[in-house]
Amino acid sequence: MKLLALLSTLLAFAIYSPPQAMETLGDDLKEFDASLRDEFLKIAQPKAFQDKTDYKTHEPAYLKEERDLIAGKKLTLAGILPFRGGDVVGDTICALTNSQWSHTGAKVVDQEGLEYCFECTGAADEILKENMWPQVQIHKLDDVVANYNGNVGYRPIHTAAENNADVTTYVHSWLGIPYEERPLDLIRSIGDWNKEEHDKSMFCSQMVALLLKKVGYLPNGPDAKLADNYIPRDFGMQESLALSGGAQLGDLIYLKGSPSKVKKHKCVLF
Repeated sequence: MKLLALLSTLLAFAIYSPPQAMETLGDDLKEFDASLRDEFLKIAQPKAFQDKTDYKTHEPAYLKEERDLIAGKKLTLAGILPFRGGDVVGDTICALTNSQWSHTGAKVVDQEGLEYCFECTGAADEILKENMWPQVQIHKLDDVVANYNGNVGYRPIHTAAENNADVTTYVHSWLGIPYEERPLDLIRSIGDWNKEEHDKSMFCSQMVALLLKKVGYLPNGPDAKLADNYIPRDFGMQESLALSGGAQLGDLIYLKGSPSKVKKHKCVLF
């Protein structure tokens, strides 16, 4: 029944105006929860699903691999990672937000100095090959940079050593949270139009802003800008984001590409 409702919504999306359809789509996607997606995938791709799911924990293998990657490690926040996707989605986001950046992640490091990219993202090939829906995830930073089709920047967060933000709890508890299930929140974020903050589902810059708020690097009072209203542009522009809690955002460093070099490759969804 839920699946039929979702298909009906997708049909409405194609027929009616975007605002009407997107409101309905956001509501129905909340009902299209993880258990239903699992059942659908077992029917559509039974062998692939069985190979990539741990039925003892009912946790996808890719998520277990991510947890194993950081098991027993203390993670601290090192900086912000702006991305510029080299595809039509990246071009569209940049055009709509008047920015050179289309995606945002956070760089975290463990006690041994190993670097990771913590982000909320997804790609078409991840869905087709791994049944991995867009969600909060963590990977080795070198792997993310090497495989990313576009520009990757880095803005370090400078703070006193004793004030390095421990984000271990947030990383572990947020892994697997789905990408934003309320499409209108994405549109509202462009103009600071969201009126409430939530963490049941997230988009990329919202997750980074919420992480900064949790560790005291962004204001979190009643009059503060909501995490749901931050967009990639806020983290990529020089001197555009004033941090609090004794932290300062450093200048932009290119880890891959340059301002004038954006490769055109396969489609990264978010």
